[in-house]
Amino acid sequence: MAFPGNLSNFPFFPLQFNKDAQAVDAAEEQALSTWLQSQGPVELIVISHGWNNDELDALDLYKRMFTSFRSVLDRNLVPAMAGRTIAVAGVFWPSKKFAEEDAIPGGAASAEFLDPLADAFEGAEAAADPAILARLKELTVQGDLTIPERDEAIGLLRQLLAAVPVSNEEGSANVQAAAADGGAFSNEEFLQKLTGEAEAVAAGPNDGGAAGLFSNPLDDLVGAVRTGLNLFTFYTMRERAGLVGLTALNPLLARIAVHANARIHLMGHSFGARLVTAAAAAGGQFHPKSMTLLQAAFSHYGFSTLYDGHSNGAFQSILLNQRIEGPILITHTPNDHAVGWAYPIAARLKSIIASSIDGGPNDPYGGMGRNGAQKTPQATANTLLASGTAGYSFPASGGVLNLESTTFVNGHSGIANEAVAYAVLSAMA
Repeated sequence: MAFPGNLSNFPFFPLQFNKDAQAVDAAEEQALSTWLQSQGPVELIVISHGWNNDELDALDLYKRMFTSFRSVLDRNLVPAMAGRTIAVAGVFWPSKKFAEEDAIPGGAASAEFLDPLADAFEGAEAAADPAILARLKELTVQGDLTIPERDEAIGLLRQLLAAVPVSNEEGSANVQAAAADGGAFSNEEFLQKLTGEAEAVAAGPNDGGAAGLFSNPLDDLVGAVRTGLNLFTFYTMRERAGLVGLTALNPLLARIAVHANARIHLMGHSFGARLVTAAAAAGGQFHPKSMTLLQAAFSHYGFSTLYDGHSNGAFQSILLNQRIEGPILITHTPNDHAVGWAYPIAARLKSIIASSIDGGPNDPYGGMGRNGAQKTPQATANTLLASGTAGYSFPASGGVLNLESTTFVNGHSGIANEAVAYAVLSAMA
């Protein structure tokens, strides 16, 4: 597709990567490099989207985001940024959107279940075995299954989930172990764990879905398939985000950093937050000046020290090695149900007691976008402020600022607003 040359009068440079973390067009990096050579000092914002259907969705997010940036700057709400040249490099990577409205385990079933189920199948198609998906779709669509057909469908779902990429920190190992043939649960127990028991996570008004149990065996099966496919997509796309950040964006930023006039600022939403974090953690000769994680879809222990008494977070090295020269901002809110839904499922699959499975700060599988950085000594806390409001005190290199964002972020994707823009620009200054 053709990309615009600017967003709200910020020079814009697309950086496209495929599912194997390869650049789609080497000319894109060259265009950015050539432009930087022609400029004086530049504040380069490198931004990554999270799960989405296509490039148009990601581009729409970037347009809305930088409309807010332009508004804040035009009103001179961050005086220290006046007169600076700001450019945007927008990352585009193939991330399938799962059926978010029905992602909550135990979501309400209806006669229209086939549409969201179709969305869930579409999300899994990017990485799943096509033969498994085809047979699973055939079984769930036909309805009125015999007991052997029902067992076959659950078995196929278990086979699919047994192949999720594993990370002990974020629950995927629980999913893989529970799904494996001969695992801790029978087919029926596995189905019940996926559809949710009485402790199913409640949905919010901005994330869709509803808490509760399905009313009949077929609905239970459809709910389990929907949730299972979404879970597969969640962990597969989480892994892909890390791969793109580590093997594609990191070396690109190292090459860009040879232009001493470019001050790099990382910003990522959802899985895009994991992507830019992985890029920063991989090391290299570049040191971003700031990093902002907007409703990040990874563990709230990502930067932690000894979160379980003996393990450190997957990205703790960013803080210890001071990979970011300035502050790391993290927006978080209980309004974000999409970030937290996978972790309670993983917990149920390990039979953790229900009282600990609420998605909150004490949940062993809580998400960064829900709770901010937990068990992280370098983290301080504030709230996301209205644009133009004084009150930010940013940590130095190696420090994290958790920003409770409920007032301004009404759901997982409610990030394109002036409060967010004001916080990011203030940190950049």
